[in-house]
Amino acid sequence: VPMAKLIAIKIKRFRYITPNLITFFDALIGSAICITFLFNVNNKKILVLSSFLILLWWLFDHIDGYLARLRYGQTTFGAFLDSFLGSLLWHSMHLSIAIGLYLQTKNNVYLMVGIFYTFGNFMFIYSNYLISEMKKNVHVKKQQYNKASFVKVKGVRRVISLMDDTDVRIHLLCLSCLAGIPAVSLFYNTIYINFRWMLNLIFRVYRNYKQKNNETFIN
Repeated sequence: VPMAKLIAIKIKRFRYITPNLITFFDALIGSAICITFLFNVNNKKILVLSSFLILLWWLFDHIDGYLARLRYGQTTFGAFLDSFLGSLLWHSMHLSIAIGLYLQTKNNVYLMVGIFYTFGNFMFIYSNYLISEMKKNVHVKKQQYNKASFVKVKGVRRVISLMDDTDVRIHLLCLSCLAGIPAVSLFYNTIYINFRWMLNLIFRVYRNYKQKNNETFIN
C-alpha cells in the first residue's frame, strides 16, 4: 500500500496515465498469470515468476484507486471496472490452477475442487442476495446488518477476519507459488469460500428467526 501511494503520487502529473488505463494494464497482468497457471502450473521456475507477477498485479490494483482519488476523478464506471476485473481475475487464477493441475495430472480431484470452488462463490453471492431480501422483510436497520453476527465471540471474529483478509489470501497464493505448490492456495480458498457462505447463511437466518420471534412477542 505505501508503495502504491508513492507511485500514484509520482505519476499523478502524467495526465495521459489514467486510472482506467492502469486498471486495463492490471487486467493484462492478471490474464498472463491465469495463462501461466493453465499451461505451466507444474513448472517451478515459471511459478516463481508468477508469484512476483501476482504481487505486481496486486500493486497496480491499489495504484489505480489512489490515482483516481488524487485527481478527484473517481467515477462509478471506474469503481465498477476495478472491482469487477479484480474479482474476475482472482477467481480465474484459482480456476486456472484447478484446470491446469487436472490437465497435467489427469487427477479428477483437481477438477472437482475447481467445481466446488465455483459453486462456493455462487452460493456466497446468493447468500448475500438472500440477506438483502431478509433485511427488507424484517425491517432490520442498516447499522445492525453491517455488523457481523458473531461480534460477541471475539476469537471467532478474529479468525474469520484473518481468513477474509485479501492481503492474507494474496500472499498465501504468492508463497504457495514460490514453494511450487499452488494447490495449497486453491484448497484453502475453496474451503474458505464454502465455509464463509455457510456461516453467513446460518447466522443470518438465525438472526432473522430471532427478529421475527421478538416482533411476535411484542405484538
